[in-house]
Amino acid sequence: MRDNLLVLDNKHGQVKAQVEGCERSGSQGLGLALAKQLVSQGAHVTICSRSLAKLELACKELEKERINETQKIALVSADVSSFAGAQRAIEQCSVTPDIVFCCAGGAKPGLFIEQTEADFEAAVKTDYLTALSTAHVSQNDLT
Repeated sequence: MRDNLLVLDNKHGQVKAQVEGCERSGSQGLGLALAKQLVSQGAHVTICSRSLAKLELACKELEKERINETQKIALVSADVSSFAGAQRAIEQCSVTPDIVFCCAGGAKPGLFIEQTEADFEAAVKTDYLTALSTAHVSQNDLT
């Protein structure tokens, strides 16, 4: 399962970005791909995940995409599936974002009819609550 938040900061006419990829998405998959794209365009990027080890590996990959030495690449280890966790992650970010993109997702392979109540509860926590928490906390931080 994975969840992530992509945050862009476009102040002073410069492209600056903050990527909060939470759980596996910031350190692999879609979140890492987005972070690489942003870094390759000169953005400052921070990725967020529950897995510090995966974050450290992902940061090494992002370093290879840098176009200049002034770009900031940082990491935040946090679980953003709750308002409190999302708030802690946002507070650890070095910039205040202008735009927030929430990209949360994960699925247990199998037929719908074979899924259990626990499977659906886990999916709601990972997909919906992560997007809800990060969007809500980010919006309050922006206003």
